[in-house]
Amino acid sequence: MPQPEGLITKSAAFDQGLFDFFLSKRREPSWITERRRAAFGRFRRLSLPDRSVEEWRRIDLRAFSFDKFAPAFSEMLKSCGPDNVSCEEAVAVSSLVPIRGIVELCPPTAASYLDGSIELSGFFVQVGGVLRRALLRRELNDKGVLLLTLEAAARNKPELVKRYLGKVLSDWDRDKFSAGQEAFWSGGPCFFVPENVRVEAPFYLLVDAGECGVDFSRALIVLARGSRASIWLELRGEAREGPSLSSGKIEVLLEPGARLELVEIQNLSGRVWSFSRQRALLEEHAQLMWLTTTLGSRLAKTDQEVILAGDGAGAEVRGLVCTDGREHVSLHTRQEHESPNTRSNLLCKGTLQGESEFVWRGMIRVWHGALKTDAYQRNDNLLLSPAARARCIPGLEIEADDVKCSHGATVGRVDEDQVFYCTTRGLSREDAVRLIVQGFYSTILDDLPSPVAAGIDAILTERLKLGRAASG
Repeated sequence: MPQPEGLITKSAAFDQGLFDFFLSKRREPSWITERRRAAFGRFRRLSLPDRSVEEWRRIDLRAFSFDKFAPAFSEMLKSCGPDNVSCEEAVAVSSLVPIRGIVELCPPTAASYLDGSIELSGFFVQVGGVLRRALLRRELNDKGVLLLTLEAAARNKPELVKRYLGKVLSDWDRDKFSAGQEAFWSGGPCFFVPENVRVEAPFYLLVDAGECGVDFSRALIVLARGSRASIWLELRGEAREGPSLSSGKIEVLLEPGARLELVEIQNLSGRVWSFSRQRALLEEHAQLMWLTTTLGSRLAKTDQEVILAGDGAGAEVRGLVCTDGREHVSLHTRQEHESPNTRSNLLCKGTLQGESEFVWRGMIRVWHGALKTDAYQRNDNLLLSPAARARCIPGLEIEADDVKCSHGATVGRVDEDQVFYCTTRGLSREDAVRLIVQGFYSTILDDLPSPVAAGIDAILTERLKLGRAASG
């Protein structure tokens, strides 16, 4: 539901002068510029969402102000002009086997789970809004696979971008954050796989806010009919000492018969305000496996939607959330079944420490005529401290007969019976708790590629202070 318009909010960071300067640095088709102007007008007319709007009811924005990011955003604009972009398109190379070279191009802690034994089809590294490097296997380049910045795609492949950009996420005017992202988006990957091209080795895409402290990147991922690919997308932001802002979009379009494995790793620091909108549209018999991890941030609000628009489409959606301190994470998921014979299965797990809070709102909607729908959603949460809180709000909207839809949710603490069982086998209580917590989220990690699973497990172990338990 669009947010009601409020008074114009004065902002030194995102005023008309800065917007005009931002446009002067762009080299893009006029239709994108006009869309930006419309979005900026909407952004200026809207105030920040308040708790009278249902999806913002449990989110406290009193400490947030766009004014706090004025210096950082200005520096980002200066450093991200077209003349300063080091590489706009992926360079085609014959081999990407020596992966250690990626780590040298990234911040020291990025891509830590990649080693020389991993084979990639391509990679994309953006730091501080600037593309540092993008490489693509030569044979994939020859087949028409694209991996480049969205800006470069808009200039060099304007028909493709005009056809797909905004097709999946068109409601940019729903609130101030959505309008601001549409007006100021900069950077982010454009990934396209042509019809019937099947890529076995994964792609690694890194977006790091760097020192500028502001990230408005936007990702467009399109798989044409019958194609197949796997993407590991990592969002990082921890270098800046002051508050940082991440406001991103991810648009995924799978044409008939396409298959995508998308692993999204959000690993932000506790100083980052994160607002993200993510939507995937699946046409006939398209299949999606989508894992989203939220491993840090001061406040994170993520809207994730999967639209099963074609007969026979299917989606496996997984989520991992880890909070500590006074962090707040709100994850809103939506499974839209528009056509018959579609299937979706969502499982999200949260581990909470300190005084942190996790709110999950899930909705399964079955449209009229979407017969034989099979949909499930579940959220399980493990509270590791007395002050941590988790709220589960599942929902169903069913407008068709002959469907199977259900949901489940749990909130609890470490089971003392399980702890007792482990201690009777020689483990200390501390090691017993570690094993139980690792087992809690291992049901999701076990389904992932081993390098990614190991990397996420290492991050969770560090954040949860879970050293490797003794083997007995």
